[in-house]
Amino acid sequence: SSASNRLLQTAMMWLEARVKRAPRGPAVPASIAPAVASQLLELLVLLLAWRARGVCAGKRGVKAAGPVEGKAGFLLACSYVRACCASLVADERNLMLRLQAFSAYLTVLQLQLGGSEGAGEQGEEFPRVPEEHAAGVDAALSCFYGRCRALASPAALKLEGGALSEAGWRVEAVRAGGCPIVATDRPPPAGSWLVQEHFAGEADKEEVGEEESEVIAVLASRMVAECEHEAIFAGSPAQRLLRQLGEEPGATAGSCGARGQVRGAAAALVQRLRRLGGRSSAEAARGYLVQFAAAAQQAEELGLQAGVRLAEVLVQAAGSPIVPGSRAALRLGKGMAAAIRKQGLAAAAA
Repeated sequence: SSASNRLLQTAMMWLEARVKRAPRGPAVPASIAPAVASQLLELLVLLLAWRARGVCAGKRGVKAAGPVEGKAGFLLACSYVRACCASLVADERNLMLRLQAFSAYLTVLQLQLGGSEGAGEQGEEFPRVPEEHAAGVDAALSCFYGRCRALASPAALKLEGGALSEAGWRVEAVRAGGCPIVATDRPPPAGSWLVQEHFAGEADKEEVGEEESEVIAVLASRMVAECEHEAIFAGSPAQRLLRQLGEEPGATAGSCGARGQVRGAAAALVQRLRRLGGRSSAEAARGYLVQFAAAAQQAEELGLQAGVRLAEVLVQAAGSPIVPGSRAALRLGKGMAAAIRKQGLAAAAA
């Protein structure tokens, strides 16, 4: 609707004031507080999620409660919001706001993928992730890891007033008296709770505690591992995540410590790449290439032995061997051959 469009445009104008540190109009301030920017990001995601509902209802012939959103307008709005989020992901100094922008970018990308369902069959293009966007996601992930001391030395992952469950992705937050913070059966998403608690009472808060840094690293790792766009789950962000498996193991993957959770996310990504590769030789080649790139980068930065160790861990993390002669095994074999050929040609050209 026109009201929804005006709300979306106004929210983006205010966020651009934060990104560019300059006013965009007479009613827009030169800059806005991180807490306000965080709330605007959440508003943009909710607006697009509501519009996605209308798009899906229109595609399936279901009568929506509100006006049915046009597909082209929805996809265009997603692209604009992603571009705004990408600037915050790449350059934002406030770590908690950077996490919010990181989450918003990947959420909107997922909504856009859903709205583009069947695009290949209809001759339309799937959502594109520009190289600078993927580089910004990778830079943010590097920043999150750099701020997390637990990735350098094992530490228990705890939150004051709550504990990260072993599944790792929702905070069981309780008040001092043992009563849940929210009166629902499901606890709030860890990221939302973390951001809200951080900015509560201090809109410009910059300092992030050690425990918060740990949770940020874990959440960002899971977001990359679960993203459905190949530029993320098979691009430079995935390489950085996979390299966490090559670090000296201070915790078991999937344990409650930050290192274990990050390594668990990386192992889950390896297993996902193999599942996809079992369905298509092209997917298999893509999965092997990102693993080759991660091992090569590890060897270049930390030495040949470190690269070999990472390669061995990646093989182990993939899980049980595929049944020889099965269709999945044949597709994985073809993908491996294509990846080795492409890697060899690239090495020869260099």
